[in-house]
Amino acid sequence: MNEQNAIKRLRIAVILIAEEDRDFIDAVETKLEYLTWLETDNLIQSLNHIIEGIQSSSFAIQYRNVKLYFVNDLQCAKLKLHPHAYLSGFSTTNSMLEAQKIALIQAKRNSDQVNVQNTDSTSFSAFIDAIQSIALRTQKITADKSRYWFVPAHQPRVLQLNIAEADTHSSIILVQGTGLTKAKSLLNEERLLFVICGESVVEVMAKAKQIALDLASYQHSNEAIHHLNQTNLAKYNSQAQYALVLQAKNAAQLQQEIQQFLVTTEA
Repeated sequence: MNEQNAIKRLRIAVILIAEEDRDFIDAVETKLEYLTWLETDNLIQSLNHIIEGIQSSSFAIQYRNVKLYFVNDLQCAKLKLHPHAYLSGFSTTNSMLEAQKIALIQAKRNSDQVNVQNTDSTSFSAFIDAIQSIALRTQKITADKSRYWFVPAHQPRVLQLNIAEADTHSSIILVQGTGLTKAKSLLNEERLLFVICGESVVEVMAKAKQIALDLASYQHSNEAIHHLNQTNLAKYNSQAQYALVLQAKNAAQLQQEIQQFLVTTEA
């Protein structure tokens, strides 16, 4: 028997709910007939316990201001619950490389398909952050910065959480579920995207000049700029002969991009 066939399939639905969302909590707990509450904040110990007992019971953990529910994936589907992620791979060994390899094999994923996050804490903080990242379709760049998590069409987002301790290393694979949280909009002051379409270069230039005038008149009002951005994208014409794509972090930078386009084109 090869190594991949020797590793048992793992697919546990995970639902994450903020404590103040009582309606959502009540709806989930009403459907879960056998629910075991675990009183622990050690992630690795909890996951081992959950994996061993998931066929006979669902599990719940409260950590700070959120509640986590772990449900057998088939049972979750029957109950018509929408999990935020699926626990699809989990390994604990004395080697991080080995733990990563086993978790990927169990989840039937390749290393180039996953977004990797590392932590040295066995508390639920990083695990919750990982699930929120998947549900929000957002990748964390630094502690205070994130960006939209793009993936190929019809492919789920997959995150590998690696936990390094003194003598033990663990790797967890989480795959995107059907429960999604509204992602941070791309249309904000730090993510402006304008697509200017036309049947000629002259028409594109005229529209670019009009947007520059509109931006100047709005005096960098975020609400007005967002509206202008949305209006522009709504007019996108995939059949147009020409299209100018402008990306900028803010209105001032967008003005610079437009002016550079006009200078280059008119030269």
